[in-house]
Amino acid sequence: INHFLSSEPWYFLGHKNFTATAFDENKQTHSVARYAEYVNLYSATPNIQLGGVTVRWLVEGLRAQEEIFAKLHQIPCPVLVFQASEDVIIKNKAQDDFCAQLNHIAPALCVNSKPEIIKGAYHEIFFEIDSLRIQALEKSLSWFKQH
Repeated sequence: INHFLSSEPWYFLGHKNFTATAFDENKQTHSVARYAEYVNLYSATPNIQLGGVTVRWLVEGLRAQEEIFAKLHQIPCPVLVFQASEDVIIKNKAQDDFCAQLNHIAPALCVNSKPEIIKGAYHEIFFEIDSLRIQALEKSLSWFKQH
């Protein structure tokens, strides 16, 4: 319907174009400095701004998820999945399901059979405060060294 009625993508219910949110209301990071950099960059560069979820994005995301789960048996190498324990932007259960199903197919492919949880982190783990970000960076480097 969106394609036929408008050249602009429609946002899913409750979503809209990018608008800077006050730091205290953000659910992406606990880092004041990194959040300020993100807001400044997005405000100064409109062509990289990401707003909420469009209907098309949601449909394509669901298709991609379906395809990924259908082709888990084709994943040839180990994967490391990070999970932010305080993420309210995505559902962590999908990550849990991915690792559980991948582990069922080939136990060595998903490290520890579950996502690597960064306790206390919001959605943007690598934009987090140093104590949380360093955990993710150290675990990443260790994983790459091991594999």
